[in-house]
Amino acid sequence: MNRILHVFSIGIFIYVLFIATKNLSWDTSNKSDVTIVNHLAVTHPPDIVFICGERIPLEIPDVRERFEREFYLEFDENQLILDLKRCGKYMPFIESKIKERGLPSDLKFLAIAESRLIENAYSNKGAAGLWQLMPETARKYGLRIDDYIDERLNIQKSTEAALSYLQDLYNKFNSWTLALAAYNAGETRINDALQFQWVDNYFDLHLNRETARFVFRVAAIKELISNAKRYGFLIDTTKLFKPPDVKYVSVKGPIQNLAVWAKLQGTNYKTLKYLNPWILKSSLPEGEFLIALPSNAQPQQLDLSQYKYKSSRVVFQNGEIIVVPEKTINHRVKKGETLETIAKKYNATVEDIIELNKLEGKNIKVGQILKIPVY
Repeated sequence: MNRILHVFSIGIFIYVLFIATKNLSWDTSNKSDVTIVNHLAVTHPPDIVFICGERIPLEIPDVRERFEREFYLEFDENQLILDLKRCGKYMPFIESKIKERGLPSDLKFLAIAESRLIENAYSNKGAAGLWQLMPETARKYGLRIDDYIDERLNIQKSTEAALSYLQDLYNKFNSWTLALAAYNAGETRINDALQFQWVDNYFDLHLNRETARFVFRVAAIKELISNAKRYGFLIDTTKLFKPPDVKYVSVKGPIQNLAVWAKLQGTNYKTLKYLNPWILKSSLPEGEFLIALPSNAQPQQLDLSQYKYKSSRVVFQNGEIIVVPEKTINHRVKKGETLETIAKKYNATVEDIIELNKLEGKNIKVGQILKIPVY
């Protein structure tokens, strides 16, 4: 009897399990999944897309797929919010410069694609700034890049250089989509690809992965930023980042200690570097520079004897701020030595050695006697 009851119990359990499993819904058309499909339909990209006045031929299957890929990859809530907020800080200036030159307003979205509007962005390939200009291109368009200065990080100068470069690329290719591709890959590479593949437009080109995606990425960013409300991004305009309220002062270098100089101008070193990311060091070499300061900064009278840094003292000499170390030693330059290796040996800075010895640049000779600050 017990055996019969045991078998009967197992049968009841299997039956209940079967009924429960049967009631589980594995149908892909259930209500929850329909909701997901409807949500995606709302955020589906448009069927007609233009970039710089040129229509993207979305009727071509691979073109549509490539555009939609970039659209959905860029459809990132956190990133789009940051992009929109940064637009409040940088776009007024960029848009004004584009308008001055009579260029397509869509070019402003290139800066977002290149750097996400991060003014001091550097790439692993050596590009820098909002417009991610390579050193050779930047220098070609008049920007200064050296150990002290990188004007690719100067929004005013880099924007002018980037727009000049884009204008030249358009004049060469007579197409903004090809100009954008050449901005990414280089004009020689795009020109060679056009000739080799015997085509005359960007959308028929087979290119490296990055450049093949680049124009679509710019177009996707334009679509999402320009139509943020349509895609559910509602941002209070009062919460956008704002351009800093600054004034510009013309100064002559060298300035050996920018921290002290900033305090004398009524601000501080952090603010100075924030407003002037193109200044790479804590000092400036000889030359004339236009430096941004807070508009309300006023020159201050300071007791420089109170400045204490590495047992040095600060004095004014012929209108210059001079940091004088309390002690120096002499070093005779040996074969193979550079200012960098000498500075590292004595825990000093290259800038301090250059200033202390009044050197012109970094060139030194074997046997030369250098004064080295001892801190």
